[in-house]
Amino acid sequence: MISIRTNGAAMTALANLRSLQSASDANQTAMATGYRVGSAADNASYWSIATGMRSDVKALGAVADALGLGSATTDVAYTSMVQVGDMLADIKERLVVAMEPGVDHQKVQAEISQLQAAIVATSQAASFSGQNWLQTNLPDIYETPVDRRSTMLVASLSRSSTSGLSVGTIGVDLQKTSLFNVDGGGMLQPDPRSPRTIGGLRFGNTAYYGSPYNTASSVDRTFTFSGPVTFGLSDTMTFTMTVDADNPATPGLPGPYDPGQDISVVIDRALVDATTGRTDGVVADYHEMIQVLDAAITGNEVSVGHVTVWNSTTQTYDLVPNAINFRDRETSGKPGASFAIKNFATTASGTGGLGNTATTYGERASTVTLDFQPFRIYRDVEVSYSLTANNVSRSYLIDRDLVDRVLGTDDGWVNTAADMHAILTDLNDIPDLLIEETAGDIVLRLDPAANREAGTKSRMVVSGLQVNIEPLTAIGILDVDVAANPNAIEDYLQQVDTMQQRVVSGAAVLGAISKRLEMQTEFTRTVTQTLEQGISRLVDADMEETSTRYRALEAQRQLAVQSLSLANSTPDIALSLFR
Repeated sequence: MISIRTNGAAMTALANLRSLQSASDANQTAMATGYRVGSAADNASYWSIATGMRSDVKALGAVADALGLGSATTDVAYTSMVQVGDMLADIKERLVVAMEPGVDHQKVQAEISQLQAAIVATSQAASFSGQNWLQTNLPDIYETPVDRRSTMLVASLSRSSTSGLSVGTIGVDLQKTSLFNVDGGGMLQPDPRSPRTIGGLRFGNTAYYGSPYNTASSVDRTFTFSGPVTFGLSDTMTFTMTVDADNPATPGLPGPYDPGQDISVVIDRALVDATTGRTDGVVADYHEMIQVLDAAITGNEVSVGHVTVWNSTTQTYDLVPNAINFRDRETSGKPGASFAIKNFATTASGTGGLGNTATTYGERASTVTLDFQPFRIYRDVEVSYSLTANNVSRSYLIDRDLVDRVLGTDDGWVNTAADMHAILTDLNDIPDLLIEETAGDIVLRLDPAANREAGTKSRMVVSGLQVNIEPLTAIGILDVDVAANPNAIEDYLQQVDTMQQRVVSGAAVLGAISKRLEMQTEFTRTVTQTLEQGISRLVDADMEETSTRYRALEAQRQLAVQSLSLANSTPDIALSLFR
């Protein structure tokens, strides 16, 4: 139907032309800008994601710059640290030379002084962008918390759905890199962290430390042989040995007291002949007497043997002539330790030097005294040791948390014997161990009312003591002076060696940080590239597709113009009917 009021075909053609024109305009915009999503109106979701990612890319660019700065600072510190280590090795070499006889110590010290000055200059020059990790100004460097004595290097950038955007850092603990600190404690300065004698758990000084112990010797009784001794056919020598009796004089040992174990000994002509290999019944000397006694003593509670003494000239043990020694082996199962001979009788020609004796008691060694001196446990210090009380052994650890918890403090100081008593009491898990404060010292002892052992069965030994940060430096590198202190050269050598090991450890720390920064730099570069590729996939236009589509839209638009032209000519056909 043809209407002179409404041209439906023209209206349809016009709408189609407008749609094609809009699509063509959008396509031209994509071709001109390169963006498929150029604004929120194009695709709000993709546009918002891409905008956030572009912001992250810019932030990652700043992280990359910070990583470059951190790497440069680390490299300067590392290079300087290695050079200082080399100079310490040179000082060690000069110290070895100074130990040779006839060396002019003044000249050696002149070389060492130059190296000392070079070390100071190198540490001062190890600065980049105003930061010097080798020369620091940290008050109480070993007590300052790690987060306050560390410098932070920007290392990464991350975003999470819960915490949003966050910056990752790498902490450089300046305690592990400081060679010289204003308040002391640098690697080339005296180390203040030594716990010294640890309240008496050890004794001595930095050159040598020992631990207190108390052990008892075996109960011995020595006789001097007199002879020879001749046994007739019916002659005998008899006596009773009493071993492992309690000592009533032991302080705090309650009764009743065990009288020990009796061991009867009988020597006759048959035993003598069988032992000596002769038939004359004669015990000619102390060697044969020892053999006869050994054969006569049954069981394993007592041993008999020679007595030896160290000969410093020949560096050997020599036999003591005519000495015969009886030893309580403490195998009776009784807690005591003792030896005595009673009821001695003989019908032979002599006694061989034997006879009745008073009881010899073994020492009760289950007590040790700790010579207390104040000390401090720093935050990074751990003291481990073992304590053996008779046949019970336990291992213990003293650290800063324990000291502050037990004493209710926060500075790690153990100032009094009462403080030490509280710490050891908190640690103790050995049954019947008494820990007592006496005249400013600490006494460790087993309660004799519950633990009656004496002799070699009793002991109190502190052993295996280790301090995790030792060895420590007691002097600084600038204190080394072989001209002024020629007798201290060996100690200087040990101290400088300790310093060098610490410098090597510091260089290792810096090397590890440098490697991590290198890895972070590469990672940041990769992440940036990945983000840029992701943004491109979201909003960038495919130019090949866009140009092809543009040509198609142009052809469609031209056809739409022609369609509109034809539709507009339809009313002319209707008018021609009225002419």
